[in-house]
Amino acid sequence: WIEIGRVRHREEPGERRQGRELGLTDEEPAHAEDRDQREPRPQVRAGPRIARALVLEIVEEVLIRLVHPASIGARSEERPIIHVHLLFFAQARERAGRAAALLELPDGARVRDALAAAEALHPDLAALRPHLAVAVNQRLATSEDALPDGAELALLPPVSGGAAPARARATTRARRSAGRAMPAAGLRVLPATSDRWADVERLFGPRGACAGCWCMYPRLSGAEFRAGAGEGNRRRLQRLVREGPPPGLLGYLDGEAVAWCALAPREAYPRLEHSRTLARVDDRPVWSIVCFFVARPFRRRGLTVEMLGHAARYARERGARVLEGYPVDPRSGKTADAFAWWGVTAAFLAAGFREVARRSPTHPIVRLELGASRARSRAAAKPSRG
Repeated sequence: WIEIGRVRHREEPGERRQGRELGLTDEEPAHAEDRDQREPRPQVRAGPRIARALVLEIVEEVLIRLVHPASIGARSEERPIIHVHLLFFAQARERAGRAAALLELPDGARVRDALAAAEALHPDLAALRPHLAVAVNQRLATSEDALPDGAELALLPPVSGGAAPARARATTRARRSAGRAMPAAGLRVLPATSDRWADVERLFGPRGACAGCWCMYPRLSGAEFRAGAGEGNRRRLQRLVREGPPPGLLGYLDGEAVAWCALAPREAYPRLEHSRTLARVDDRPVWSIVCFFVARPFRRRGLTVEMLGHAARYARERGARVLEGYPVDPRSGKTADAFAWWGVTAAFLAAGFREVARRSPTHPIVRLELGASRARSRAAAKPSRG
């Protein structure tokens, strides 16, 4: 053994030879008394370079002994890492204080592992856990579902979107008490003009339909959308409604706005122009339907199909020859409401659209041929005077 200051270090054979050369050996007989019972002995001090090297070796040895050998082996055989993109909606976003996060998880991780990691990052999410729905890549999932690398995991609280009008809630209770879902009747559809802005606000609610979107996602770049989420996007939509042309249609039942459909010439939506999945099919001028929002009590009542019919008439009257949509096609299971704002394929097909392209298994492009509007046809057929 050799002592440097108050650090005691056992020499290895190579060190012992080096120590003899430097005059640092201090042999002890086998019958030497215990160290605690001996008289203090003079300490042999080494040069700074030797002392530094020996101290480093001591630290290394201590660390190796503290770390279990099995854990060292596991580290060298570490499982591959996958990346999961977390999306927070409504109350989950408020509790997390952000709209998105990136997780690194071991390969083979399941939804429950990602949820546990999310709660570790944001403990306030724990209270929502029993009530959360989760969607993986826009499909509802269970806690035991495996997560692929690059998966998009959305946390969907039970309420996401605007508050339903009081009359709508009462109507829903009456329908439920009847034991069956009743289709909505008497839908009146009007353009979202400046005098109807208050109706848009009431329908979308304080969350702007979903996560502060305010139907701005298709009109903005990713950076612009994130920067304006919430109040900024609300002001953008208000300006569009005020200045015109109307950015969408409102559906009314009993005087209350219960449905929204956004449509305009495709050029109004830069998000489409920069999407590989939703890129143009050809060079024909088209109008695009990019968003639906239906008040919660009136969902799954066929309102989307009705709104599509009104949207087709509205676009035709303004000279559109082709109306295009970009619905989600979940293939299996149902689509989470937070992702149904594109509309679903079944609704578009029921309204007479047909699929014209599919660059993604779950996101086709559909079209409806409109032809010339009757008003324009009559104007063209009327003989000119003079």
